[in-house]
Amino acid sequence: MGNKYTEAQAAATKKYLKNIGEYKLRVSKEDKEKYMNYAKTCGMSLNAFIIQAVNEKIEREVLKK
Repeated sequence: MGNKYTEAQAAATKKYLKNIGEYKLRVSKEDKEKYMNYAKTCGMSLNAFIIQAVNEKIEREVLKK
C-alpha cells in the first residue's frame, strides 16, 4: 500500500466531519506559539487544550451561580 487516499478513507473522513463543528480563532503569532508550546508541555494538542480551557471556564461560571 502506498500513500494513496482511498475511497474508503474519503468516506470515513466525510462521515467524521459530518458531526464536527469548526471554529477559527485569530491570535497573534506570538500568542499562538505561546499557547501551542504550553499545550505541548501538558501533552495536549492546541485544540484539546483550548477545549479543556473553555470547559473549565464554563464549569467555574456555573458554580458561581
